[in-house]
Amino acid sequence: PTLLGLAEVENRAVVQDLVSTPHLSKAGYAICHYDSPDERGIDVALLYRPDHLRLDGSRAISPNTDNPTRDILTAWGELDGEPIFIAVVHFPSRIGGVKFTEPERIACAARLREVVDSDRNTSPERKIIIMGDMNDNPHNKSIREDLKATHRPKEAGELYNPFAELKRKGKGTSVYDGQWNMYDNIVVSQNTPLLPIHKR
Repeated sequence: PTLLGLAEVENRAVVQDLVSTPHLSKAGYAICHYDSPDERGIDVALLYRPDHLRLDGSRAISPNTDNPTRDILTAWGELDGEPIFIAVVHFPSRIGGVKFTEPERIACAARLREVVDSDRNTSPERKIIIMGDMNDNPHNKSIREDLKATHRPKEAGELYNPFAELKRKGKGTSVYDGQWNMYDNIVVSQNTPLLPIHKR
């Protein structure tokens, strides 16, 4: 893959060890990573192939939650000649109860939406890719209303979440208590061409 978003990252050294393994070293992955204030000491990271992505800049953005959590990793540049903006996220978990923890995920999604809107105002031609563990399903408020990502965008500026349709068909990326959840999502802007999603 040209891009890989990682969650549950302990530190940059671990990611460096990962991309140096025989199976991945041939791809020549570069790493984008920042230490975050998460209480457990875990971060997110982006792996990318420099032969496809020319990275012009990156930064970590605080989601402004009540409790320390993972930063939103943002990066921008040109992907195969097309202007691109990438965000890798890991929203707060549901440990402690969905209703109790939902405001933290809503805060993350709202902050991410602010970042997306700011980038679109500055560079409307950029295509947007958001990926990560959102700890919510596509129909939950944080993704559907605050991030404004749905399987059928109706208004300009809304984001497209192809994983919403997969969830509607009963599929998911993790199982809890016998039920599939689609916590891992890849969301794109409406001007982003979709590549085929390969089943595994």
